[in-house]
Amino acid sequence: MKFFTFVVLWCLLAVQAVAQDFISQSAEEPNKALIIGGQPIAISQAPWTVSVKSNLHSNPNYQPIGGGSIVEPRWILTSASALIGQSAANLQIRAGATDQATGGQLVQVAQIIRHPGFNASTFENDIALLQLSTPLLFNADVKLIKYASPATLPDNLMNAGVSASLLGWGATVDGSYTVTNQLRKADMSIISNLDANNRNQGNVPFPGPPVPLVSANMIAVFQSGKGAGNLDGGGPMVIYNGTEPVLAGCSSWSRDPRDQYPSICTRIKNYASWLQGLLPAPLTVSVSSNVVPQLDDAVRVDFYAGGLGGVPPYTYLWTADIRTGTGPWGISRNGGSQFSISGGHPDNADQICAIVRVTDASNQVIEARSCGNQAETSRTAITTYPNPADTYLEIRTAEAAQKTTRRTATTPVAQAHINLYDAQGVLKYSGTTQNGLLKLDSSTLPQGIYHLQLSQGNAVSTRQIVIRH
Repeated sequence: MKFFTFVVLWCLLAVQAVAQDFISQSAEEPNKALIIGGQPIAISQAPWTVSVKSNLHSNPNYQPIGGGSIVEPRWILTSASALIGQSAANLQIRAGATDQATGGQLVQVAQIIRHPGFNASTFENDIALLQLSTPLLFNADVKLIKYASPATLPDNLMNAGVSASLLGWGATVDGSYTVTNQLRKADMSIISNLDANNRNQGNVPFPGPPVPLVSANMIAVFQSGKGAGNLDGGGPMVIYNGTEPVLAGCSSWSRDPRDQYPSICTRIKNYASWLQGLLPAPLTVSVSSNVVPQLDDAVRVDFYAGGLGGVPPYTYLWTADIRTGTGPWGISRNGGSQFSISGGHPDNADQICAIVRVTDASNQVIEARSCGNQAETSRTAITTYPNPADTYLEIRTAEAAQKTTRRTATTPVAQAHINLYDAQGVLKYSGTTQNGLLKLDSSTLPQGIYHLQLSQGNAVSTRQIVIRH
């Protein structure tokens, strides 16, 4: 007779009394999220995905027990059921590696925060956060993913029939507890909770408790021959909002055989407020300026920048952006967060500007621009994908910059203007984002290095782009 339990319980039978009690009363084996029927992918295709590892008892060399998703440089979202019997001291995560056994960044877990309402019998509130001892360093293979919230994922994108992707390193054959080293992805369709319950409640062995109900806090995906199961509980379920990947769920449980029943995930959108109350603020930068009169009817403009959120400490890189006169100009860097330009005329102080590029300890980057007598606060820098680009380049802005002056504040600008210059400074493309997104056809552009300039109100951001065919 098969037994029903939850993600990680099976490998902890010998050491967990709670798990023993649950299994002894259950009707089927629990299913820890694995990827059955999926396809191998590179970590660069899902750089938010991490492997969660434990050295507890039978895993002295930190073997995988589940998966998770990067939601901040120091924070991993996973399922609470994947962490039964675990403590932070027993856990590590590996990020940025296609092979879960080697490469990438291996980081110790410092703290586990389980949802206080987690129920191991019903799988209600099956969500948890792992705080890392040191922040991840972002690169092409290590990036965060936005979790589902009212702002990132509309309800209609979680309706039945919408495609979703499950990711993980779990066993690729139903019934196996041997993980694969290769990251895999299975694309499946969302089904209604009613449909999932109807499929799950049929042919339940007797005696034993019923199969847990798929509640409003859960979301189900199903395709015969595919499924989530062993040794990847907490792994990501991703839905695309346009071209933007959004973390809609984390793998929780399923009936056995796993590739013949729905895979049930925690519905993360229902926990957006809980997550927002725990996660740190995103990286932002505040820039201000002060015009100081000088001799000979000249002025000096002092600029001040302050990084906020993200992972301190911050580094500051300043660039002068002067749009008046011919100089001579005096440039002074008075410490990392301060910058001065002298030599301008008082009437043209608002044309004396500076751009600051702030990088935090996790390699997150943000840019903002300020001019004499005014300043802007920019929430995020340009996001480009892929880079290097071949046939297309997606350019995205998370939020419009907001210009503020000493007297007034204007409404954030919704659109951003994009200019693409080649290495010689020749304009090759000009366009405007719509709803924060622009998709550029780069198939006809010659290979080489390009400079992307984004103007949003009075804020300007720049990014180097490589075209490679």
